[in-house]
Amino acid sequence: MKPEHFDYFDKNNIQYSIAYPNIDTWDSVKQKCMDRGNNKKFIKKLKEVFVPYYEDALQRNYDNFYIINENETLERF
Repeated sequence: MKPEHFDYFDKNNIQYSIAYPNIDTWDSVKQKCMDRGNNKKFIKKLKEVFVPYYEDALQRNYDNFYIINENETLERF
């Protein structure tokens, strides 16, 4: 999600949780993108915003923040 989505949630007191890939596993994230058919342009843009979006998300008013490590899914949580 983009930071402006979190702005809306925070401004309107909407509770939410964030699930984010471990920032140390970019190669895994890239491979998942390729496996699901994302194009190179999408992957390039994702790499540009990967860490800044993560750092922004940490500052938000979330209920839960889940870090998904390589080979994990949200089902673990």
